[in-house]
Amino acid sequence: MIKFCSLVRMIFRALFAANFFMKQFWSEFLFLSFIFISCRTRARSHQWN
Repeated sequence: MIKFCSLVRMIFRALFAANFFMKQFWSEFLFLSFIFISCRTRARSHQWN
């Protein structure tokens, strides 16, 4: 039973760390995708002109 409790605590700690990491990752990913999309639209407008 003690082993199970420690396992659950370890899983919760891993989930918390993963949640924090995913938040950081998603903010970074959204920022990079925003830059990529703006660059593509700029290139497309240059092609049209």
